[in-house]
Amino acid sequence: CSWYQRASYFSHGDLEGILDGLDSLKPRVPLQTIQIDDGYQRSYGDWLEPSPYWPNGLRPALEEIASRGYRPGVWVAPFMVGNRSHLFAAHPEWMLRDLDGRLIAEWQHYDGTRFNEEVYILDTSHPDAFAYLRGVFRKLRAYGTRMYKTDFMDWGLKDSLLVRRARPGRTSVEYFVDVL
Repeated sequence: CSWYQRASYFSHGDLEGILDGLDSLKPRVPLQTIQIDDGYQRSYGDWLEPSPYWPNGLRPALEEIASRGYRPGVWVAPFMVGNRSHLFAAHPEWMLRDLDGRLIAEWQHYDGTRFNEEVYILDTSHPDAFAYLRGVFRKLRAYGTRMYKTDFMDWGLKDSLLVRRARPGRTSVEYFVDVL
């Protein structure tokens, strides 16, 4: 898991160095999976858009992991959408809201240390948001991902009585199960 190496600043170059180092070890370390964590994506929610640390995107990195004999893994937080993401800019109506219609900012970081000051919750009751998320996972699979570290999953379980969904009528647990 790359998180413990350089957090969200882990790069494709860092990955290559680790893979080369693993290849040099004799006997070979019996690892099954190499997982790329946060930082490969442009912003939370923009899972398929590369960050500056991954200019060629995930696909070449996942292919390289597989070519070295490991199962490629990726960190993803399906319900997270950053306020600076292309996803949020294009589709603010896909975000979960409180009963007064205000966006729910699950994370707030105003100290300049994050890529996003606020991180919202994807409302998967919205059919287009759900389809987007499904498309992300299908594309990651097509890239070669064979293990997903899904994180912040509890964001999809907000109390149904305290949120306004695009399509009401079901509980948060029911929408959550759809995502699973």
